[in-house]
Amino acid sequence: MADSIDGRGEAVRQLFFDRRYQLDSYQREFTWQRTQVLQLLHDLRRRFLAAWRTDHTREQVSGYPQYFLGPYVYYQERGITYLIDGQQRLTTLHLLLLRVRQLLVDHGQADDAAELSTLIRRREYGKNAYTIDIAERELLLDALVKGELLPPANEASPSVRALHSAAVTLDEEFPSELKGEALLYFHDWLLRRVCLVGIRAPGREQGWEIFETMNDRGVRAGPIDLLKTFLLARSVEAQRQGLDASWRGVVSKLSILDGAGASDFVKALLIGRYARAVREDGGDRSRINGAFHEWVRENHEQMGLRKSSDFAAFVARDFVRLGGAYGDLLSATRHPVEGLEPLFYNAVNGIDLQMHLIFAALLPQDEADVVTEKARLIAAFLDLLFVHRLVSAHAQHGSDLNDDVYRLVPLLRACVTPQDVADTLAPEIAKEWNGFEDFAAYSLGPSNRRHVRYILARMTAFTETGLKRPDLIDTYLNEPYQVEHIWAVHFDRYSDQVRTEDEFHSWRNRLGALLLLPRSDNASYSDDPYQKKVSYYRNQHVLAASLHPETHIKNKPLKTFLTRHGLSDLVNPSADDFAVSDIRLRQRLYQRLCQIIWDPERLGFTGHATTAPRQRTRTRARYNVTFADLIEHGLLAGGVRIVGQHKGVDHWATVLEDGRIKVDTGEIYNSPSTAAAAVTRRQSYNGWDFWRAQTRDGLTPIKDLRSIHLRARRVEG
Repeated sequence: MADSIDGRGEAVRQLFFDRRYQLDSYQREFTWQRTQVLQLLHDLRRRFLAAWRTDHTREQVSGYPQYFLGPYVYYQERGITYLIDGQQRLTTLHLLLLRVRQLLVDHGQADDAAELSTLIRRREYGKNAYTIDIAERELLLDALVKGELLPPANEASPSVRALHSAAVTLDEEFPSELKGEALLYFHDWLLRRVCLVGIRAPGREQGWEIFETMNDRGVRAGPIDLLKTFLLARSVEAQRQGLDASWRGVVSKLSILDGAGASDFVKALLIGRYARAVREDGGDRSRINGAFHEWVRENHEQMGLRKSSDFAAFVARDFVRLGGAYGDLLSATRHPVEGLEPLFYNAVNGIDLQMHLIFAALLPQDEADVVTEKARLIAAFLDLLFVHRLVSAHAQHGSDLNDDVYRLVPLLRACVTPQDVADTLAPEIAKEWNGFEDFAAYSLGPSNRRHVRYILARMTAFTETGLKRPDLIDTYLNEPYQVEHIWAVHFDRYSDQVRTEDEFHSWRNRLGALLLLPRSDNASYSDDPYQKKVSYYRNQHVLAASLHPETHIKNKPLKTFLTRHGLSDLVNPSADDFAVSDIRLRQRLYQRLCQIIWDPERLGFTGHATTAPRQRTRTRARYNVTFADLIEHGLLAGGVRIVGQHKGVDHWATVLEDGRIKVDTGEIYNSPSTAAAAVTRRQSYNGWDFWRAQTRDGLTPIKDLRSIHLRARRVEG
């Protein structure tokens, strides 16, 4: 019936095929920030990788479990679908389709990219019309179709600015695991196995009523309310009213900071202090992340909650006292707080489980200064570990530390003092600390722009504060700043120093040839020769200004800073030229700065180097075969040479003992696909189709070696 309310499930392909969406007049602006976009992206990544296997065919994707993204509400009028609720998710999915399409184009998958093009926009009466058809978004979407991420105009609306920020997040954070051979499978799964339920209202007024009902009325009690009911009902009766007021105060404070703040606190507390077998997938950890109130109901005796006084003490002690501490720590993840800066750094890098590890070490009786120092040590440890692994190509995402977090939770539960925390974590650093020995060729690549920007931002802030200037780290990490290449994209200017374009791009992308500059300044002179650029650099922060000789004249604070940290011999200012030798020297300068910034002893982990011998961390992907697997099973060996051909040019690399790949220009990568993307200067490439290994039988495609391994694994299984 025309006036009935209708609901049906739709896969993403149906959702965007032959549709034209607009917003009703009362719909709010697009407001999703980086956190929400990342959550959606990481949820999709996790669900897909849980099903995907290297030896699957694309047809097998049809059997992968569906992933439900929730409902959206709409009504239709004159061929237009007006969104009433759900535009945040649909808009983000629209941007994600644009991102996947660009990767498919880069991948050479024209047919699949063309399918996405029909979902992103359609041709009507000689004009392009985007599926989500909002006039103010057109310029930005046009740029994204061309693969550009131009900043919005100064007069752009908050919605367009948020849209641009979301597009930047999808560009920088798109999982590297999905950029290789998994890309086609992810494309199929996203379009056909990810679904929403569309609730069609007969008209605008009925749509608004549905929206109000879904958001304002009949709200069911959530896990946090059910947990409170369970705990208070078993507490000392005379204390219930006061406990209820204290509970509501904590929930209110955390909810103001973050809508899910109270629930996230309970999860961190329960996993950090009480869950069993934390390292194992499933079990306690999964139950707590899903329905923590049910887990407490079933495991309260394990938590020491037996008598009514135990329940009352848990609310007053664990929930109220530690809930207040959680609020303070949560605030420190949003902007730098003195003494807790590493929490902010980890939030920037997507190390989402830092609170789980911190709350493993916190005790309800800890005073504020003890809470601060324990949290700082644990957050600084995670920051150090992450950056160290970034540089050595052992990590690419904050989630790569999840296994470490869960492994260390039981160890930190035994810590009473901050010194106990430091003593527990110092040996963990010693297992792999190498002082950034892989730094010599660390470079900007197709998948690490945000991480390079992070390292540049930390070095820039460190040098500025070292000269008693304001700490602008939160500014450096925001979009107004971007990575600047000291060498412009002109091979001919440097042909006397480098032999090939590959060599030119390798040196141009070295960290020592990069700076962090305001976007507007970078855009205005990024193509200029060095002799002209260096004059602009002189007016920037000291790390950039140090390239100009005049910056050092009668500059006692700079001289003192360089001398104090042993950096004087690593600075060679020049107003005329910036050669390969200068890049090498500046790479050493940056390496030394990183050694200082992330020095374990400076961060409070004394004696780290006197423990067990250093061990290489091996990052293993459960969903895929790695070079490390092939080495372990004798199909590859450390030192083996591999080669791939692109546009008639051979690109050679060496397989290292731990399975990483070192290309002949010196850069190190952790997978064949990231290495292939780097040497071909693409955002995405299937490395398993690209590389061939030198074996006794000649050049053997590495995918053939993988097939041998997979057959053996199936026989063993």
